Amino acid sequence: MIVAAGNDMGLVRLHRLSELQRYTICATDGEIGAVQEAQFDDRDWAVRYFLARAGNWYSGRSVLISTIALDEIDDVTRVLHVQLARIQIMESPPLTGEGPVNRQYEAEFFRYYGWPPYWQSSPPAAPNLPLESRSPAEPAPPPEPAEHLRSTHEIQGYRIAAADGEIGHLSDVIIDEKTWLLTYLVIDIRSWLAGRYVLLNPAWIKAIDWRNGSLVTDLRREAIQTAPVYDADNAVDRNYEIRLFEHYARKKYWE
Repeated sequence: MIVAAGNDMGLVRLHRLSELQRYTICATDGEIGAVQEAQFDDRDWAVRYFLARAGNWYSGRSVLISTIALDEIDDVTRVLHVQLARIQIMESPPLTGEGPVNRQYEAEFFRYYGWPPYWQSSPPAAPNLPLESRSPAEPAPPPEPAEHLRSTHEIQGYRIAAADGEIGHLSDVIIDEKTWLLTYLVIDIRSWLAGRYVLLNPAWIKAIDWRNGSLVTDLRREAIQTAPVYDADNAVDRNYEIRLFEHYARKKYWE
């Protein structure tokens, strides 16, 4: 686990998705399986679901776990606790196909659990992110699966398109356990600087080019290359975050 001490915000708990994929998901009455991917809203980077590969109790099928049902992450036992029984999960609407679920499935899923749909509540925290950049002459992309629902598996390996050229690719994401937001993108720039990884806050991504598989930012390559180095073996604390945001001269999200 990566922990950041957060002054007046209290304790911020950050987890790499690659780390969570090594944890066990447990219902109230036993193990469910392991995390495969996260499905997130591409407007505000909020994680809506975790896709899990169920164990032998459910014939190894994939099941969808809403972050609404998540209780806590125990880093000692490496367990994600879910406030559901296995029979509830087994009898939930079955998944079909690959990729993010569609809105029809989501509506059925929320009716089954008796939860208010998230898309009928408050608007996204950051709906101002233009996540598509194409000229009027280009054809429109295919319809999105569920409004703005996307998979972390889909964006894995996406290139980073800086203001003055390409630099690196997305190697991982970091999720805040308190808010279930994708708080940081882990960028591999080892092709430019050996052994170096850096972090970008999703608010600095100005567009996602789904057709060409790239994340577009107005940051310049030099700024990214000289950013504070990210080391997965060390904690991302508030001091590191302050250095990171001040390096990019960007407003701190906790303020």
